[in-house]
Amino acid sequence: MEETTTEGEPITALHEGLREAKKALIERAIEQAGGNYTEAAGLLGVHPNHLFRLIKTLNLKSKRQRQA
Repeated sequence: MEETTTEGEPITALHEGLREAKKALIERAIEQAGGNYTEAAGLLGVHPNHLFRLIKTLNLKSKRQRQA
C-alpha cells in the first residue's frame, strides 16, 4: 500500500526529501539546545507547540523516550 499525506495524496520523492530535511533540522536544533525543546523551537523560529506537533507528525522520538 502506498503511503499518503494527511490530505490523502501520495508521498512523492519531494515529500520524502522535505520530511527528511525537517527531521534533520529538528534533531540538530534539539541537540544544539541541549535537549531543551523550548530553546530548540526558538532556534527554528517556531512556537514550541508547533515543534511538538512536528515531532509527533514526523515520528521523531525524544531522547527521553529513546533512553527508556
